[in-house]
Amino acid sequence: MKSVSNFDSISGRIFAFALCGLVLGCGQARSSGAAVATPSVTATVADPTPGEVTITSAKASWQPGDIVQFDVAYKFTKGIPSKHYQFDFTFPGSQSSGQRPMETWETKPEGHIRTGLPVADRNIETFEVRFSEADSPDRGYRVISNVLTGPVEPLPATP
Repeated sequence: MKSVSNFDSISGRIFAFALCGLVLGCGQARSSGAAVATPSVTATVADPTPGEVTITSAKASWQPGDIVQFDVAYKFTKGIPSKHYQFDFTFPGSQSSGQRPMETWETKPEGHIRTGLPVADRNIETFEVRFSEADSPDRGYRVISNVLTGPVEPLPATP
């Protein structure tokens, strides 16, 4: 006597096919007109065009400990802060210089910073300040502002 399994018959094959469809398709939405929620992702892309900044005022003064204290006001005149920025300080006639990177949270369309730089050359009398931008700090910065020059105020005399 020959044994016949369910899969040998046509009805058995249909049953197996339907069972696979249920197992594989379980939990998937069908196109019955019902809306299917899909997650959306938004990304902020830095503006590829260079910004422009005007340094509106800058003051510098000697402080105890051979520190030059700077107060600098700036304003974006083109673009918005969306990259990496820094202030570049130089002292004409001296090899001293310094940078002040701007943190993302402190870079505004218009703002003011106060920072100090240690300087070894006590003969410094003037400074220059520029504002620079970079897509990534490891690719280097490029100047996007005017250059503001001014005197370094002497350390106030102590009585």
